[in-house]
Amino acid sequence: MSQLLEVKVPDIGDFKDVPVIEVAVKAGDAVQAEDTLIVLESDKATMDVPAPTAGTVKEIRIKVGDKVAEGSLILLLLLWVALRRPDGRPLNALGDSLQQAARQDAERLERELRTEVQDSARGTRQELAGTMSLPAIPPVTLIGDQVAGVLAT
Repeated sequence: MSQLLEVKVPDIGDFKDVPVIEVAVKAGDAVQAEDTLIVLESDKATMDVPAPTAGTVKEIRIKVGDKVAEGSLILLLLLWVALRRPDGRPLNALGDSLQQAARQDAERLERELRTEVQDSARGTRQELAGTMSLPAIPPVTLIGDQVAGVLAT
């Protein structure tokens, strides 16, 4: 799906017959919104004329040395039309699939990390239990009771 857009010289003030000093694109070039298409030079200023939207340059209608004014046709731009979901949001199959893959990777990494931390904690508890030989202390120890030969005070 694509559409052609006639790109014209925007409002450049009261200037008429402004010379084109540079054509920055050629037929077949891909442009993004705000990329420079042509450069104009009046007796007071040099002006870049930007692309109004993203697309592919289909046909250039001017050349260096031509004189233009507001509304002069610069080029035909083949627009990149975005597919839409039923709710009106843009459908970006590549972006959606990358986002889904990233989400799945993050969930997998989280599971692996959680398992690793749990295994590490379990191992640490077992190591501590194996190296320490503390006697079992009754839940309530009263003053005067002996625990492993030591008098509780």
